[in-house]
Amino acid sequence: MAALAAVLVITGQQTPAVAGGDAEPAPAPASQSDHRVTLITGDRVTVSPDGARVTVTAAPGRAGTRFTSHRAGGHRTVLPEDARPLVAAGLLDRRLFDVTALVRAGYDDARSPGLPLIVSRRGADPAAGLTGPGLRTTGRFAVAGMSAVTVAKTDAASAWSAIREQRAGIERIWLDRPLTPAPVPAPPTELPPALSAGGAAPTVAVLSTGVDAERARPAARVARRQVFAGASTGDRHGHGTRTAAAVPGATLLDGKVCDDDGRCPESAILAGLEWAAGRADVVDLGVGGAEQFGTGPLGRAIERIGDRTGALVLAPAADGAAGAIATHDGAAGRATGLPAGTVTGAALLAQRHPDWSVDRLRAALAASAVDGALDAAALARRNVLPATASLAFGVQQWPHADDRPQQRTLTWHNHGDRPVELRLDVALTGPDGTPAPAGALRLDATTVTVPAGGSAGVAVTADTRHDGPDGRYTGTVTATPAGAPDLAVRSRVEVEKEVESHTLTVRHLGPDGRPTGRAETMVLDLTGELRALLYGEDGTATARLPKGSYVLVGDVVDFGDTDSTWHRLVQPELALDADATVTVDARRTAPVRTTVPRPEARTAVVDLGFDRRAEDGTGFALALALNGFNGLRSGQIGPDLPAERMTGYLHSTWAVPGPAGDFRDTPYTYGLLDTRPGGFFTGFQRKVADRDLATLDSRMVAQVTGRAATKAMFPTVPGVVGVLTPLLPYRLPARTTHLLDGGATVWSAAFGENVPGEDGLPKEITAFGQANQSYQVGQRHADRWNASVLGPMFDFPGHAGRSGDTVWFGVPMYSDQDGHRAGSLTDAATTRMYRDGRLVASSGAGNLEGTVPPGPATFRVEKRTSRPSYSPLSTRVDATWTFRSDTADEIFPLWLVRYKPTVDDHNVARWAPVTLLPVSVMSQPGARVGRVRQLTVRISVDGGRTWRKAPVVPARDGGYRAVVHTPKGTRTVSLRATLVDSHGNRLDQTIVDAYRFSR
Repeated sequence: MAALAAVLVITGQQTPAVAGGDAEPAPAPASQSDHRVTLITGDRVTVSPDGARVTVTAAPGRAGTRFTSHRAGGHRTVLPEDARPLVAAGLLDRRLFDVTALVRAGYDDARSPGLPLIVSRRGADPAAGLTGPGLRTTGRFAVAGMSAVTVAKTDAASAWSAIREQRAGIERIWLDRPLTPAPVPAPPTELPPALSAGGAAPTVAVLSTGVDAERARPAARVARRQVFAGASTGDRHGHGTRTAAAVPGATLLDGKVCDDDGRCPESAILAGLEWAAGRADVVDLGVGGAEQFGTGPLGRAIERIGDRTGALVLAPAADGAAGAIATHDGAAGRATGLPAGTVTGAALLAQRHPDWSVDRLRAALAASAVDGALDAAALARRNVLPATASLAFGVQQWPHADDRPQQRTLTWHNHGDRPVELRLDVALTGPDGTPAPAGALRLDATTVTVPAGGSAGVAVTADTRHDGPDGRYTGTVTATPAGAPDLAVRSRVEVEKEVESHTLTVRHLGPDGRPTGRAETMVLDLTGELRALLYGEDGTATARLPKGSYVLVGDVVDFGDTDSTWHRLVQPELALDADATVTVDARRTAPVRTTVPRPEARTAVVDLGFDRRAEDGTGFALALALNGFNGLRSGQIGPDLPAERMTGYLHSTWAVPGPAGDFRDTPYTYGLLDTRPGGFFTGFQRKVADRDLATLDSRMVAQVTGRAATKAMFPTVPGVVGVLTPLLPYRLPARTTHLLDGGATVWSAAFGENVPGEDGLPKEITAFGQANQSYQVGQRHADRWNASVLGPMFDFPGHAGRSGDTVWFGVPMYSDQDGHRAGSLTDAATTRMYRDGRLVASSGAGNLEGTVPPGPATFRVEKRTSRPSYSPLSTRVDATWTFRSDTADEIFPLWLVRYKPTVDDHNVARWAPVTLLPVSVMSQPGARVGRVRQLTVRISVDGGRTWRKAPVVPARDGGYRAVVHTPKGTRTVSLRATLVDSHGNRLDQTIVDAYRFSR
């Protein structure tokens, strides 16, 4: 296939923040706050600030790569085709392609020059790391069996090639996630005497936010410190210090694995675990994210470290409850919830029983928790403890009439010198929170005597042949010593009575009708969650899934071969209420093709996808992006759905390739969007005629002549939230004609003036967005972009306002003359908010959020921006708004002044000694403002050094005209306006170098 020369743009629903009133959604322009992310493959993705657009650019040498885009649950995943088999096989962490998660983790290109990974190798040295261009091993963790590796984004494509070459020796590659500090535990109460007197002092490693020994009371004895994250040894969060205070008398190891900003990278945690292994009896891991420990690198590390060094690692419980602790409990990652103070109890047990295994310590701690509390003093007197922390009875598959009772033995050991009689009680709770039916959990004895120094056990039977609800049952077996109820111990019990579930079998057949292993089927629920990924070398794969409705997306293709035919089949709904077999047969697909009448036009992108919606309003979208129709075939399995539940779509953008094949300065484009309500396409054929389209003549004006720009047109129709669209390149000034589908299709647009960045991708100087517009078939329309004066503008309610005591301010400062909202790179930008003359909020950027005291007050907001490094126009834009506001939900009563000089395609006005400058005023939509009482305009012809008044007169169009006198030789005109309304709201606005004259 030909190279994918254009940048792909995935558009999402454009929804600005609105504090009140109704407004048409408007796109937020790409700007300096855009997030650009380099994937592990080297392909680059750009996400706009509001998430409305995502652009995808194939890395050098990867032209023609095809991408699957998946949007669900507020996340956007972009998966290149050659990465899909590695993700399916479990070698690659799927989060490496979750663009939303990568941005939230701080791994966008502006904040991270590399992509951090955690790697486990196969063979004798699992911590060997990775080698090759663009790959740097930054840490080796021999005990954990892993390494930390960074992919240099400037050479990510080469690194990806090296990874693929080494794949046979790689067990797993994870994203190195930044976790967060655990909640600060409650202050310790009475200290256990055994920790402060007698016996060898246990060694406790605190891996957390650092330990401030001066604040740890009583004084903690820190034997060693090591910083693994951040630069300082201080504790700005409190977890590490409070934990240290809970174990007086212990020898402390202070490992700081969280930086002062609260980021705890998994690689830093692994380094801390490695450092603590062999040195500490107990390791307290004070970070969040325990729900991922079992399947992630930390779960494996905790297991290996316990097995190899005997250290007991404590980690926060998955529910995130303050002070809750969990011990890692096996590869399945299920944590045993323990209460605050566990580190004290663990240190105590380690002191008393240095010969105990990690499993015995875990079981003792888990058994000693009583009603959410761990009494360390009672723990010291507790001689009878269970041998294991929990009993798991596994899953009893549905249906349950033929279930067989499952029996396990629960054993207690007596560490004392006297026999102990235990009274045994069971409690089991069903998935609905009510007690399980009688007989669901039985003991073969209600008492047991455990001999001194010996063990005794009872048989525990779980029986799921009851009429209780299906689902997970949890409970406890409580063993209470005679005469000592405070020394009771508990063992956790789990039984899974499987909800109604069935086996789904998928058979993959190739275009020759034979089973093929070059295929893969995604099984998604109606929220878009991926529930199974089915593939097999023999063409058959199965999954057991709960009863319900699913969407199947089957691909028969040789992933990674960009010339292979892609057969995509979609089953809009599979109602799984019995075992089912689905055949994904490539022979049931048909070619997908569109043709346009102009022979020199070529496809810049083809986007084949669907939006699927559930009855409750949730839903998801999935699309396949290619650079052409060659080899694209599609088909539907099963019947259609109601139109409101699903819309299949096919979008294509066409342009004329230039000498470099990059569509630069294309004289025209085609924008086409076809839909199939209720289902997916089984093939598609369309022959386009120009007379069936709307025509849009577009002018792109230059701030700097010869500078590069990009423009994109985004279609939307009912039922389709977003499609993939190319950003086409131009040299300014430029003109092009868009031939667009009309009717129900509406179009938003984006335009950006840019320069090449250091990484070779365009760096946008000013970026503009336009809300949805409709264009009539057979009619000619026109638009213009980037014309001065570039200045502040409102285009929807909610740019600035308050909700109670919470305020926000985000007025765009560089919108063009034709009303396209824009953002710009700036050399400096500040926003300051004053309440009755006192500074209450400030920001070193263009936007501000904060909290202000309640009650009525006079507010003054000063917004200052400058950008002489980026443009000779609107080099400084300042505005000061003064208004009254009270504690309420309110759109602030703000005004703006806008100007429309007559400029050519180079943004140059024709000089005359006297000109009439069109002036207009606008208030923030939805705001309660008064009538304009005063409007003055001043001009400067020396770059804002001196100013003189320009008379302002009303005009017939409802606006005004400013009489501008300019001496011969004037190069630029700067404008300063003051507006006051009848409510006392005031605006003072300055634009330096607002527009220019020809020399």
